[in-house]
Parts: sequence; structure tokens; C-alpha cells
Amino acid sequence: MLVTYDTAADHLRLGDLKTDPEVESSVTRYLAQAEGLVRTHIKLHLWETPPTWDDTTDPATDRDFAIVQAGILTVLGNLWRFRGDDETSAAGNGPLTPRVAELLSQLRDPSFA
Repeated sequence: MLVTYDTAADHLRLGDLKTDPEVESSVTRYLAQAEGLVRTHIKLHLWETPPTWDDTTDPATDRDFAIVQAGILTVLGNLWRFRGDDETSAAGNGPLTPRVAELLSQLRDPSFA
């Protein structure tokens, strides 16, 4: 995983709920989903030389990793807030909002028509 549970829990402002096993299980699941959505969006698996990022990579020294991590945390927040059981709450954007897509666009190769 590219984002630690502690970072994710802090991002979601869980406070005392951070140590609840059920909350940890849910956040970990949403975190994996968020990372999968971001990786798929930037087509990380298609990079000529995929980066060797992990949760110990320092976003302060790796600009691309910082962007990916920001995207993952934003998607995580969307998944946490808009859980898909209330159609009106997410306004139809889904977890990978245009804002996230714009943020991650810096890492995608432009497609050719």
C-alpha cells in the first residue's frame, strides 16, 4: 500500500475511532480500493519502468509519489464520505472526481487519436 493506515486515519480525522478494529477494517478496505482506482487511472502498470514506491517512500523527495498519494487520500475521502448507498450524496461523480482526475493528469501520457 502506498498510504499507511495511520496517514489514512489522520486524513479522515478519525481521532479516537482510529483504534476501533471495525473502523480499521473499513478504512483499510477503502484504502485498497482508492489505491486501485488511482493506479488504474494513471495506468501505472503500463509505465515503461514502474516506480518502486511503497509506504516508506518520502513524498517530500518524490514529486510523482506525492501526487499519487494526494490522489489516493482524496479518493479515500470520497469513498468514506459517499459510500454508494445514497445516490444523491455524491452528485453522480463517484470516488474519482474530476478534481482527482485533473490532479492525476500530470502523470498520464497523453493519448493519441
